Amino acid sequence: MKIDAIIQLLLFIMIPTFLMRRSLMKMSEEDRKRFVGELTKKSVLSTYSLIALSILLLMIGRIVDIVFLKIISGLLFSIGVIVHSVLIWFHVSSKYKALLSTTLGIIGLIIFLWSLWKIY
Repeated sequence: MKIDAIIQLLLFIMIPTFLMRRSLMKMSEEDRKRFVGELTKKSVLSTYSLIALSILLLMIGRIVDIVFLKIISGLLFSIGVIVHSVLIWFHVSSKYKALLSTTLGIIGLIIFLWSLWKIY
């Protein structure tokens, strides 16, 4: 077991959770309800949960050194970015904004897969 990978996993989980809770407490009640409503849409929930699960599996893969987890992590991240791009393309009013978001998502996917290939 690698201690630095375990600490990195804990930081990956705890810091965003703390920051999200702190920001939610500063919001007014109606802003909080609107934010939670936007966050729980099926498209947002499915896309970001796939990406978060892939990063979590990648971190766990560093702890226990299982190559299979790294492969699944890359696959889930790829599916998450592709689903995100398709959902944005269908639901955005301006196709220019959709193209920009899709391009950024694909660039992020390429960088993630390249770093996964280089590191492991």
